[in-house]
Amino acid sequence: MEMNKDNTLFTKSMKKTHTIYMPDMLHYHNELLSAAFSLGGYKLDVVPEYEHFPAEMLSLINPSYCTCAMDIIGNLMAHLKNPDIDISKVAILEPQAGGACRARSSKKAASALPRSQHQYH
Repeated sequence: MEMNKDNTLFTKSMKKTHTIYMPDMLHYHNELLSAAFSLGGYKLDVVPEYEHFPAEMLSLINPSYCTCAMDIIGNLMAHLKNPDIDISKVAILEPQAGGACRARSSKKAASALPRSQHQYH
C-alpha cells in the first residue's frame, strides 16, 4: 500500500472494505454526496451531530481552532468511539470550506485520531 508522510492513501480496493465518514457540516449536500459516492461504489456515512463530546477532546485540539472546527472534530471523535465501528476500516472525508474559519494543522490532534484514518484521493 502506498504511504505518504502522514496518512495511508485510500485505494480502489478499500471501496469494498472501508466506510468513509463525513461530518454533518453541509446539511443540504448530504443526500447528494451520499448518492454520488454510492454510485461510485463507496460507502459514505454522515456523522451525526452530538450534544456531548469525549472529555479528552479539548486537550487534543489546538485552542486557536474555531468553534466550528472543534465541533466537527468532536463529532468525529465521539462517533469513532462507537464500539460497532471497526476502526481499522475507517476513512475520513473532511470537506474544506476555504473560508476565514480555517483550522490550523495540529500534530497533537491528528495523532489522537486513530491511525486507521485514510486520506481520500
